[in-house]
Amino acid sequence: MSWESFGQWWSSIFKQIGNWFLSYNEGEINNLTKIILAVVFIIIGHFIIKLIIHILKRSMRIGDKLQVDVSVKSFSIAVIRVMLYIILVFIVFAILGIPVTGLAGMASAATVALGLALQDLIGAFFSGIVLLRTKYFKTGDYISINHSNGTCEGSVKRINIFSTTLTTFDNQVIIINNSKLLNAVITNFNDNTTRRLVLSVDVDYDTDTIKCKEVLRNIIESEDRILSDPKPDIHVDTLGEYSITMKIKCYTLNTNYWPVRNSIYETILIKFRENNIKIPFRRLVVEEYHKTEEDN
Repeated sequence: MSWESFGQWWSSIFKQIGNWFLSYNEGEINNLTKIILAVVFIIIGHFIIKLIIHILKRSMRIGDKLQVDVSVKSFSIAVIRVMLYIILVFIVFAILGIPVTGLAGMASAATVALGLALQDLIGAFFSGIVLLRTKYFKTGDYISINHSNGTCEGSVKRINIFSTTLTTFDNQVIIINNSKLLNAVITNFNDNTTRRLVLSVDVDYDTDTIKCKEVLRNIIESEDRILSDPKPDIHVDTLGEYSITMKIKCYTLNTNYWPVRNSIYETILIKFRENNIKIPFRRLVVEEYHKTEEDN
């Protein structure tokens, strides 16, 4: 191919492209104008969506008195943002003259393919909707989760579209797929304002149990964070192989549970030493056997 023919070929290509940009049907604008309008509409639409999301966030912050969960807010904003961008795409296609019916057919086929490839993510998405709708827990609640892979517990940091994030006492972050979370056994310790505190302590068999219960009762009564209603209960729970197990059952506020638990155990150790109440340890008795003449 000579340079002259090559130049003519490129000239024809640019001419066809120019004709396409400038061509139009009767009663319509040309394609170049459509593309310019589409680009302008994309830019303007993007800023309008950002403005709408900003207004929604501000309105939700103002509406904090309604006690709407933080996770519900973020989840709702994410869904609205996606829907607005989908509407923007359809409007741009309409400006370009792309048939929406054909696009819908392609979208349905793509949805089936993506559904098979991303079924776990889709399951997590709808599980997140169910979790937010049913309100098994909210941001800030302390929960325990028992699922097929084990057990974990912590404070709910956030509920996202696909996963839920927990923060443990040792400041570790646990991220759980919402679909697994929905199929797990969830214990919410913040659902009630109070929580029962159950403590067990072993004492020696030589211990006077009446005196032991009196010491334990004085410890409970001296702790202001223990609720008087329901009334605390102290009793002998079990008779073990080498010890008597005393059980303490009382109630405290959720926010005081761990501080009260740790404080009482420490006080029990101090008071038991003052009152000579022994906490036993496992014993192994070894008897020496001497062979006698009768054994021969």
